[in-house]
Amino acid sequence: MKIQNISKRDIVFVVGYMIFAALLVAYVFYDKKNFISPTYKEIPNEDKSLLLNDASFSENNSKVDFENSKNSIDYSYHPVQSIKQTFDTETYRKAKEYKVKLKEINLVPKLEEVRINRVRVTLQDHYELPKSAKLLTLKVQEIDYLGKKLHYQFSFHPFKNYEDFGDDNTLTLLSPLGTNSLYIRGIDFDSKTATKYLKITTFCRISISKREWFWPLMTLLALSPFLFYYFRFKLNKQKYEFQQQLALEQQRSKITADLHDEIGSSLSSLQINSAVASFLIEKNPVEAQKILEKIESQSEHLSDKIGDIIWSMKPGKEEFLTLTSRIKNFANEIVGSTDINYKIKIDKKIDKVITDISTRKNIVLFVKEATNNAVKYSKAKQLAIVLQLIENQVTIEVSDDGVGFDTSITKGNGLGNMQKRIEELKGQFSIISEINLGTKVKATIPIVP
Repeated sequence: MKIQNISKRDIVFVVGYMIFAALLVAYVFYDKKNFISPTYKEIPNEDKSLLLNDASFSENNSKVDFENSKNSIDYSYHPVQSIKQTFDTETYRKAKEYKVKLKEINLVPKLEEVRINRVRVTLQDHYELPKSAKLLTLKVQEIDYLGKKLHYQFSFHPFKNYEDFGDDNTLTLLSPLGTNSLYIRGIDFDSKTATKYLKITTFCRISISKREWFWPLMTLLALSPFLFYYFRFKLNKQKYEFQQQLALEQQRSKITADLHDEIGSSLSSLQINSAVASFLIEKNPVEAQKILEKIESQSEHLSDKIGDIIWSMKPGKEEFLTLTSRIKNFANEIVGSTDINYKIKIDKKIDKVITDISTRKNIVLFVKEATNNAVKYSKAKQLAIVLQLIENQVTIEVSDDGVGFDTSITKGNGLGNMQKRIEELKGQFSIISEINLGTKVKATIPIVP
């Protein structure tokens, strides 16, 4: 398959890919910096002044007073003794009333101490943590409940998935990334939980390399060149196969036209001449002999044409099938039996450059026609056949030092066919000839990649 040149699309992709990759790498390195200033202050061990006025802090252990606090709820209960009691007010009032006092843990746990990376910090309900903050320690105030100390549970959801502290009132955990809400509640040894909880929110910026989309993006970024060139290769291969199929169809059409125009007419002429020769063979043997000689010449010419068409369709990789060898072979056959001195000069690159079937065929037939004309009509002593590759164009020149002719008068000798073949290749055709000064047949053909 033909190697594709680098297109603008390839350049845009490569430049865009390199810019995006460079920006991503730069951002990853830049992302290692701390973008968040901590919202807390560190407290030296001997300094407690920052905690004295904190509403969430108390130095003393607290006790739950169920008699004089909101940690108990009074209920009155009238048992239903009859249906009448439900709608008769007097009967309802006479019913015996029972008073019940329910006890509950109706308090919010209070922070006593917070440490970040084992360093004590101010107490607050929201912490913005830098990347260097790896360890978070929360100590909650001890609470006496019916002579027993409450223990604590934590969760990242207010109503489910609570877990016990590792210590009675101290929780140590790795700093969670992103925005999180931590809920802490008290619980007694009878599994009675507090009805209220302490909420602490934290925010720690997630580095780009730890985000969910980062590694899929890196994988896609790493594979994108291979995917791009894989699909481009498949597309180019399909395009190339389509172009080859189209070219093959066009060649078939051209070969059909050549067979119809050239070989078909020759076969018709052979058939007619054969019939005439058969009719004259007894009546006029001399005339019949001339017609048979003409048939022989036509058969030889027809064989050459068929050979040229078959040759043009072969790949041309072997040395004896190249354009150069074909031209040299028929030139030796045509000119070798005459007294004309001839030379053939063909650029070595032409065999590699010209691979199209139609171009190969038309060049060979053009040079053969020009050589035949020079041998038959020029009476020349010198003949030159030159094929050169100049600025992406093939220049063909067949020149002789013969008698020449007047180009304004002479139109035959296959000149029309030669011009037609060059025009078919979108080239330029010219003839320069003067009486007794020779003839130069020249053609310039553009190379179609």
